[in-house]
Amino acid sequence: MDTIVAAICERENLRANTITRLSGGQINHVYLVDDRYIVRIGARENACRRLKRETALLQSLVHDLPVPRVLALGQHKDYAYQVQTFIEGEPLHHLWPDLPPGQKAHLVGELATYLQTLHANAYPGFGPHGDEDHHQSWSEFCKANFYNTLADFQALNLVIPPAILKKITDNFKHHKHVLHAAEPVLVHGDLWPGNILVNNGSISAILDFEFAAQAPRDYELMLIEQFCLYPNDFAEEDNAIYTTADFADFFQLLKQHYPALFAVRDLRERLNLYHIIYSLEACVAWQKTQPQTKERYLPIQPLAKVLNFLSAHGTRMTL
Repeated sequence: MDTIVAAICERENLRANTITRLSGGQINHVYLVDDRYIVRIGARENACRRLKRETALLQSLVHDLPVPRVLALGQHKDYAYQVQTFIEGEPLHHLWPDLPPGQKAHLVGELATYLQTLHANAYPGFGPHGDEDHHQSWSEFCKANFYNTLADFQALNLVIPPAILKKITDNFKHHKHVLHAAEPVLVHGDLWPGNILVNNGSISAILDFEFAAQAPRDYELMLIEQFCLYPNDFAEEDNAIYTTADFADFFQLLKQHYPALFAVRDLRERLNLYHIIYSLEACVAWQKTQPQTKERYLPIQPLAKVLNFLSAHGTRMTL
């Protein structure tokens, strides 16, 4: 892959004396070039469309939020790519467990301010940011995602045990009424602390807007809660092993600094539905990158997450 990165840099008239693969990158392959540029090479389906949408969004946000500047966007052979400016900083999840309380409060206060700026952008419909087709109803958008994802399971020969599948579908039918009307705003959609860089005690960058959406602002909480509950699923390439207790205060500090984000009727039930749909969607996205196999059951990890949010006694962050 270094050869591909070098060819992209040559095409964009950028020097590439050193090329370093960065850890993480569950969706894209990410490289640091000469300590000056970040080259992101799209993986998974629709990479070109995702990077194109993200580029347009970053260009619109660059004067309001600490986001990277995009220097180039293109396609080399079968690879979609994006070149960004390199921003100094350490991922917040690396720092968080050892930070003093005052520093944690300062950083979450900054984040809350940036989120309020982001969420001030309103739209007429719901769906991925930058798509032409949108739903007028949040309930209909979630319903379409839910049933399309179940159809993808069949197409991929992935089987959900029948009793659990019935429990999943019955739960959605029973609770979908909580997806009541709300204003569609711009949400980041992938805001775990690994996508927040900190330098000299302040947030230096918010990264990875590929999954930005036009959605109710409480949807922002879903990925944050997923990370707080399952931090090692996100930081799987780090040497550190985290626990839920390491980030419980992150969630509570966000509630203190941005109470309006939590001031949503039926919030717990809404988040449960978001988590179930997301866990199924994430499993489908991963399976699409793997060789096709004969019929087999849903892997245990996403199944465990789904069952957690189906259960009235499952693990949650305190709202």
